[in-house]
Amino acid sequence: MSKEAVLKLFQTLDKDPDLRERLTAIEDVAEVARIAESELGLNVTAEELTSAVASIQNPEGASPEGELNEEELEAVAGGWFDNWKVKVKPKAW
Repeated sequence: MSKEAVLKLFQTLDKDPDLRERLTAIEDVAEVARIAESELGLNVTAEELTSAVASIQNPEGASPEGELNEEELEAVAGGWFDNWKVKVKPKAW
Protein backbone atom coordinates (compact mmCIF):
# COMPACT_ATOMS: atom_id res chain seq x y z
CA MET A 1 0.00 0.00 0.00
CA SER A 2 3.04 2.25 0.12
CA LYS A 3 2.60 4.42 -2.99
CA GLU A 4 -1.14 4.70 -2.48
CA ALA A 5 -0.67 5.70 1.16
CA VAL A 6 1.93 8.34 0.29
CA LEU A 7 -0.31 9.72 -2.45
CA LYS A 8 -3.27 9.85 -0.08
CA LEU A 9 -1.12 11.62 2.54
CA PHE A 10 -0.04 14.26 0.01
CA GLN A 11 -3.66 14.73 -1.12
CA THR A 12 -4.72 15.16 2.50
CA LEU A 13 -1.96 17.72 3.08
CA ASP A 14 -3.17 19.68 0.03
CA LYS A 15 -6.65 19.89 1.56
CA ASP A 16 -5.63 20.48 5.19
CA PRO A 17 -3.19 23.41 5.57
CA ASP A 18 -3.10 23.07 9.38
CA LEU A 19 -1.98 19.44 9.17
CA ARG A 20 0.51 20.33 6.42
CA GLU A 21 2.02 23.07 8.56
CA ARG A 22 2.22 20.77 11.57
CA LEU A 23 3.85 17.91 9.67
CA THR A 24 6.31 20.05 7.73
CA ALA A 25 7.55 21.51 11.01
CA ILE A 26 8.59 18.01 12.15
CA GLU A 27 12.18 17.15 11.24
CA ASP A 28 11.94 13.42 12.02
CA VAL A 29 10.43 11.58 9.04
CA ALA A 30 9.64 8.57 11.23
CA GLU A 31 7.47 10.83 13.41
CA VAL A 32 5.61 12.06 10.31
CA ALA A 33 5.00 8.43 9.29
CA ARG A 34 3.77 7.62 12.81
CA ILE A 35 1.32 10.53 12.75
CA ALA A 36 0.11 9.56 9.26
CA GLU A 37 -0.66 6.10 10.58
CA SER A 38 -2.16 7.05 13.94
CA GLU A 39 -4.23 10.05 12.82
CA LEU A 40 -5.01 9.25 9.19
CA GLY A 41 -4.87 5.45 9.21
CA LEU A 42 -2.23 5.41 6.47
CA ASN A 43 0.30 2.58 6.50
CA VAL A 44 3.42 4.43 5.34
CA THR A 45 7.05 4.15 6.41
CA ALA A 46 9.71 6.82 6.83
CA GLU A 47 11.64 5.28 3.93
CA GLU A 48 8.61 5.52 1.64
CA LEU A 49 8.08 9.17 2.58
CA THR A 50 11.74 9.98 2.04
CA SER A 51 11.70 8.25 -1.34
CA ALA A 52 8.50 10.03 -2.41
CA VAL A 53 9.84 13.46 -1.44
CA ALA A 54 13.15 12.74 -3.21
CA SER A 55 11.34 11.72 -6.40
CA ILE A 56 9.26 14.90 -6.28
CA GLN A 57 12.31 17.09 -5.75
CA ASN A 58 14.39 15.28 -8.36
CA PRO A 59 12.12 13.56 -10.90
CA GLU A 60 13.53 11.11 -13.45
CA GLY A 61 15.71 12.83 -15.97
CA ALA A 62 16.55 15.72 -13.71
CA SER A 63 20.14 16.71 -13.38
CA PRO A 64 22.11 16.28 -10.17
CA GLU A 65 21.55 18.88 -7.48
CA GLY A 66 22.74 22.31 -8.46
CA GLU A 67 22.84 21.61 -12.21
CA LEU A 68 20.27 22.51 -14.83
CA ASN A 69 18.88 19.86 -17.15
CA GLU A 70 18.53 20.60 -20.87
CA GLU A 71 14.98 21.94 -20.57
CA GLU A 72 15.86 24.25 -17.68
CA LEU A 73 18.97 25.44 -19.49
CA GLU A 74 16.98 26.29 -22.61
CA ALA A 75 14.46 28.20 -20.51
CA VAL A 76 17.14 30.49 -19.13
CA ALA A 77 19.36 30.69 -22.16
CA GLY A 78 16.67 30.52 -24.83
CA GLY A 79 16.49 34.20 -25.63
CA TRP A 80 13.78 35.32 -23.31
CA PHE A 81 15.12 38.85 -23.52
CA ASP A 82 15.54 39.02 -27.31
CA ASN A 83 12.88 41.68 -27.64
CA TRP A 84 14.20 43.90 -24.89
CA LYS A 85 16.13 46.90 -26.06
CA VAL A 86 18.27 48.90 -23.75
CA LYS A 87 18.92 52.48 -24.66
CA VAL A 88 22.34 53.55 -23.55
CA LYS A 89 23.27 57.16 -23.76
CA PRO A 90 27.05 57.48 -24.20
CA LYS A 91 28.78 59.82 -21.83
CA ALA A 92 30.54 62.76 -23.33
CA TRP A 93 34.33 62.39 -23.15
